[in-house]
Amino acid sequence: MRQRTEQTQQQSYIAPLVISILIHVGLLAVLGINLDFRLRANEEMPAKIIDAFVIEGKAIEQVEPAKPAPVKPEEPEPIPEPPKPEPIPEPPKPAPKPEPPKPKPVPVKPSVPALPDPKVAEKLAQQKQLQEQQRVQEQQRVQEQQRLADEKHRADQLANEQAARAKTLSAERALYIEAIKQKIQRNWIEPPSTQADYVCKVFVKQIPGGEVVDVTLSQCNGDDAFKQSIEAAAYRASPLPEPQNAALFDRSIEFYIRPKQE
Repeated sequence: MRQRTEQTQQQSYIAPLVISILIHVGLLAVLGINLDFRLRANEEMPAKIIDAFVIEGKAIEQVEPAKPAPVKPEEPEPIPEPPKPEPIPEPPKPAPKPEPPKPKPVPVKPSVPALPDPKVAEKLAQQKQLQEQQRVQEQQRVQEQQRLADEKHRADQLANEQAARAKTLSAERALYIEAIKQKIQRNWIEPPSTQADYVCKVFVKQIPGGEVVDVTLSQCNGDDAFKQSIEAAAYRASPLPEPQNAALFDRSIEFYIRPKQE
């Protein structure tokens, strides 16, 4: 078995080797035939013999051929000019159209105003008069409203001023009366029998300059000693203080007086 395998391997190597040898032998044979053919062709082709000789320069000049006569070129035939176009005659100008005759002005007849209808005229006059009356009445109404508004404004302004003045005077009068009361109290000598709940309304009459001329008591719950002491204090306080505003001076002054609280 092993021998057969080795024989098979040897046969597989021999076949390619034989083919390669045959290919090389064929190539060498082709090259040899081609080389032999070229050598034979060179031996059979006869050589060309050239018979040359030397010519002198003068002989060359004598042998030069004569120059040909110049050939005159033929002149081209003149091209005939194209005929000039005949001038186109201008079309005749149209004859001017005659102007149309101007229309004659139509005379305007003066318009005659139509006479107004008396009834229509009277009615228009009445309407105009009524409109005028209404205009006057409306104007008067507006004026009256404006007058009333102005009067109300002035009245309100005056009332405000009076109220402000009265308020000011009231405050000043209160200060004036308080000054008189304090001066009388400073001159008052309370009797020992005075009770804390005693109170009297005092009326003092004075003349300009503050001199006391009369003293009256009312609504007094004190005893006679209490009353007499108040009257004596009012006379001792004369002259009474004068107000800063002369308009506040009053001949009759009234106020309440109570015992001093120690």
